[in-house]
Amino acid sequence: MGTDKEKFIRNEFLTMSIFGALGRSNTYSKNASETSKNFFRNALREKLREIACKYNSPITEEGHLSNIVKLSDSLTSEFPNCLRNGRFRIGIAQKALNLYLKYLWCAGMIPLPPHCPFDSIVIGHLPGCGYLNWTSIDSEEDYLRLVRTAENVAQNETLSEWELKVWGESSPAGVSTPGIIEKGRDVEGSSGFEKFASKFHDQLKVTMIPYKNTVLKTAEIKNIIKSVPTFKGQKQWIYPSDHCITFLLQLFDRSSL
Repeated sequence: MGTDKEKFIRNEFLTMSIFGALGRSNTYSKNASETSKNFFRNALREKLREIACKYNSPITEEGHLSNIVKLSDSLTSEFPNCLRNGRFRIGIAQKALNLYLKYLWCAGMIPLPPHCPFDSIVIGHLPGCGYLNWTSIDSEEDYLRLVRTAENVAQNETLSEWELKVWGESSPAGVSTPGIIEKGRDVEGSSGFEKFASKFHDQLKVTMIPYKNTVLKTAEIKNIIKSVPTFKGQKQWIYPSDHCITFLLQLFDRSSL
C-alpha cells in the first residue's frame, strides 16, 4: 500500500474511531467551548496515532491496558476544564483505542489486537455485565471485568474475532436503528425518541439505498444528507448507532460533535 493511500486510510480510521468513542459518550463538560472541543479531538487523534505505532508487533495485555490508562490520564491532565467531571474516562478511552486498532487489524495493517472495542452492543452479550455502561466506566477493574467475561463467552476465539461476529449478528442489512440525541444528551425512550425515531430511520434508509456498498467520503455523505428536505433543521435528532457508522463510513461531519 502506497504511503499516500495508507495515510488516507489511517486518517479515515482515526476519524471514525473518534466519532465512535465521543458520539454518545457525554464526554464534554457543559461549559466546554467548541474551540476547546476541537483542541481535544485533535489531541486525541495525535495520541491515537502515536500509540498505534506500538502495535506494529504483538503487544501484551498488560502493555495494552497501560496504553488505555495513559491515554485516559494524559488527556485528563491536558483538558480538565473541557471534560465532564474533569475526566476523560477509561471506558471512552478504550473505545477510541480499541476501535482504531480494530480498523487497522481488519485492514491488515497491524497484528491481532489484545482486546476488542467494548460498547453497548458488545456488553449486551456479556452475562452479568448489564449494569456497566461503557461511557461511565473509569476504573481498570470494571474494564477488566468486561474483558474477562468476554473471554469466557468467546471461549476458543480471540476477542477480536468474537467481536466481529457479534457486530455482524447485530447489524441488519441497511442502516441500523439510529440512537437519538438532543443537544448531546441521549434521549432514547423519551417522547422525542418515539416521535422522531421511525420517521428519520425510514427516510435515512431510503436515502442511502442507492449508495449501498459504496465507500463515500465525509463531504459526499454530508451533501447527500443536506439534499434531503426532511432533515432540514432536524439534524440534532439523527444519530447513527455505534456500528451503523462502520456500515456507512460516516453519516455526519464529526467536527460538529
